[in-house]
Amino acid sequence: MDRVIEFLGKFILWLLVILFLIGSSFLVVYFVMRSQGMTYYVEFKGERYYANSDGGNITLIEGELSEFSVKSLTDEDINYSVCVTSNYANNFRFSVRDELYKFYGDDEELNDYSEIFDLQKTDSGFTVCVPRNTTLTSVIEQKFNGSITFFDEINEDLSYFVITVSSGASSVSLWFDFEPIQVGVDPPKVTF
Repeated sequence: MDRVIEFLGKFILWLLVILFLIGSSFLVVYFVMRSQGMTYYVEFKGERYYANSDGGNITLIEGELSEFSVKSLTDEDINYSVCVTSNYANNFRFSVRDELYKFYGDDEELNDYSEIFDLQKTDSGFTVCVPRNTTLTSVIEQKFNGSITFFDEINEDLSYFVITVSSGASSVSLWFDFEPIQVGVDPPKVTF
C-alpha cells in the first residue's frame, strides 16, 4: 500500500510540474505577442489573423454573407473599428464624367467602399457581403454613380480591396478578391 501511495505522489508531482511548464510557456508567448502589439485577432473561416502581423489575403464568394469575429488574446470582446477600402498597393487612374480620380487617393471618403460591401459591425465581429455579379468596374461605378473609363491596365487577379480592423495603434489588414458562387451538380452514375 505504501508503494501505491508513493507512486501516486510522484505521479501527481510530475503532473503538476508538466502543467506548470505548459502554463508558463503560454504566459511567455502571451506577453511576447502583447509586447509586439498583437493584442487581438480577426478570425475568418477558422483562420486567425493577428494584429500588427502581415494580415492575409482572402477570397469572398459573391452573394454569400462572410462572417468575421474580432477577439482579444484572452477571447474577450474589444473596442475596434472596421472599414473596407481601396487597396493602396494596386492603384490606378480612372475618370467619371470627365473628372480624373485615383483608385486610392488622399480622400478617405472616396477610398471607403464599406457601404457597397454591406459592412455590418457588432461587438464581437462583423459581416461583409459581396453583391452578385460584382466586378471592379461595377463597384466603382456604383460608388461614383456613373460610368468609368480606365486609364491604366487592370488585372482581375489582383486584390483591389482591403478590410482593415483597427484597435488603438494596431491593425489587421485582409486583402480580398471575390469570385462568383459555384453551383455544382454531381449526378449519380448509372451503370448497366
